[in-house]
Amino acid sequence: MTTNVNNSPDRNSSENFINPHFDLIRLWIQENIGKFVVALLIIAYLSTGFFIGLALQKGLVVFGLVLSWMAGMAVAVVGQMIRGSLVYFSQANPYRLGGNAHIVGTAAALLLTVYACYEVMHLLSAIGVSKAFQTSIVGLIIGGFFVEVFFLNELNKINQASIVNDPELYRMAVENEEKLAEVKIRTMEAKVKLTKARRARLRLALERQQQPAEKPPVNGGQEESPTPPPVNDPPEKSRLFSPKVMDAIGAADNLTEMQMQMIRRLIDEGMKDNEVIRHIESMSEQNRERRAERADAKAHNVPLDFSQSDAEDKPHPLQELFRASQNGQH
Repeated sequence: MTTNVNNSPDRNSSENFINPHFDLIRLWIQENIGKFVVALLIIAYLSTGFFIGLALQKGLVVFGLVLSWMAGMAVAVVGQMIRGSLVYFSQANPYRLGGNAHIVGTAAALLLTVYACYEVMHLLSAIGVSKAFQTSIVGLIIGGFFVEVFFLNELNKINQASIVNDPELYRMAVENEEKLAEVKIRTMEAKVKLTKARRARLRLALERQQQPAEKPPVNGGQEESPTPPPVNDPPEKSRLFSPKVMDAIGAADNLTEMQMQMIRRLIDEGMKDNEVIRHIESMSEQNRERRAERADAKAHNVPLDFSQSDAEDKPHPLQELFRASQNGQH
């Protein structure tokens, strides 16, 4: 014995559950909701622009009636067009897998809505419009904001569904994100190499400055044979500046030649970096105080010895190298 599924009582009850008239309304809404939302947003933008232009026109009557209307409405309408463009600008490239395009659009809508409410209330108050009407316009702007947020959310969902359901578009989007990630990785690697190269060049310059200057040739162009050092006195070893000390020197107030020699001596004696940095900060504070005293003395025409002022106001060559290295890293 066979059973006819089409004539079963369960199927008839499910068909009767859906009201065909409401189903037609649902289909009509789904078909036209996008157009309705776009038209509603355009009307909200133009209405806001009209009332802003009306308030601006009142302040431009000194230029004549026609020119005041043209200028006020042009500024207001163009301002609202810019507002809408900033909100929906992320839809110019909707097929991005990463990034924060949807967040940027919502944030732009929120900030511009707050500004539009303040602008409307401020301008309408200036021309004597009642608080009740101002509240209505602000409500219109806030309602338009929520429409924008829901509309942007649906657009982002549609964009994501388009990527997932189209294999070719999905492949292109994934390849684009992979290439962008590769570019960022290569850029970071290049920055690291550049930083290392600058540090190496700076240390090489320091080593060259620490070497003694070559003596001029004597005895008819023949160089003197260097005197061998005593056997009991091994040559002193010179430590390199650590990155922490280099940063402290670069940040210090202009150090003098004597202060740089003192720092070099402290490092060669084996003093720890933290103690060397404390000495550098103390020297920097002393230099800053001396420069302030000289400036105060000049302002009050107090006779002081300014013979070393120009030299102290200029940083040491090594300090300039350290600062150049810091600027290159940042």
